[in-house]
Amino acid sequence: MDVKERSLLSGDANVRRHPWELARLDVVRTLVRRCLRILPNRSDVVLDIGCGDAFVVQALAREYPAWRFVAMDLAFDHEMIATLRQQTVVPNLEYRRGLDFSAEPGKRPALVLMLDLLEHVQDDAAFLREIVEGGTAAPESVILITVPAMQFLFSSHDVLLNHRRRYELRTLKQTVSGSGLAVTESGYFFASLALARVAGVLFEKLFARKPTPWRGIAGWRGGALVTSLAKRLLLLDFGFCQVLKTFGVQVPGLSCYVICQGRQ
Repeated sequence: MDVKERSLLSGDANVRRHPWELARLDVVRTLVRRCLRILPNRSDVVLDIGCGDAFVVQALAREYPAWRFVAMDLAFDHEMIATLRQQTVVPNLEYRRGLDFSAEPGKRPALVLMLDLLEHVQDDAAFLREIVEGGTAAPESVILITVPAMQFLFSSHDVLLNHRRRYELRTLKQTVSGSGLAVTESGYFFASLALARVAGVLFEKLFARKPTPWRGIAGWRGGALVTSLAKRLLLLDFGFCQVLKTFGVQVPGLSCYVICQGRQ
C-alpha cells in the first residue's frame, strides 16, 4: 500500500486489506521465486526500494528468514519506522528513509524489488541507470519491477497517488533495456481489473465525477468472505493469463512486470 493510502487507516494496518493487495502479494511471491531460480550467486540481501507501508516486504522477510531484507521509502520518517517496528517484529528486516543503498560496499543485494515505484519517478530511465551504475545493484543482481499498466487508464486515482504515468509493457521494456538491463521475463497481470478500470475511467470522463472522499485501497470495507473470494478470482486471473503467455498470447492487465539483470 502506498504510504499516502496507509495514512488513511486507523488502528491495525492489517485489518481489511484490499483483495487487490492480497492477490498482488501472492503474485509478487510467485515472481520472487522465479527471480531466485536465476540468481547466479545467492547473497543474503534483498532490497525493496519504495516499499510503501512495507506490507509486501514484511511477508517476504517472514517467508525467507535466512535473508536480510532492507525496506526503503522516501516517505518514511522516524515515527513511521518506529510504528512499523512496533506493530510487526521481523528480525531480518530493517527500515531506512530514502532510496540510497550505495553506502554499503560489498553488501550489494542479490535481489532488488521496485514494486509500483517507477510511475512516481519523474525521470524513470535516469533513476534506473543510477541503480545500475551507482553501486546500488551489482551486475549479477536480479531486479523485479512492477508498474500500473496502460496509459489510457490514467485517471484521478493516479493523480491522487502522485503517479506521473502508466506503462505499456513495450514502453516499460524499452525503459529498462535503455538503462543497461537485460529483460529475462515480462508480462501483465489482473486483466479482469483492467476491464473494470476502463468502465471507471469512462464514467469519470463522461460525467466529470471524481471519488469523494478518496481513500484508495484503504477504503475497502468488504468482509472476510468477499475479500477471500475476490482475491481467489484475481489469482485465477493471474494464473490463466500466465498459461496464455506460454502460448504467446499476452493479455493486457491493470499491472505489468519485468524481471531483469545487468548485461554481463
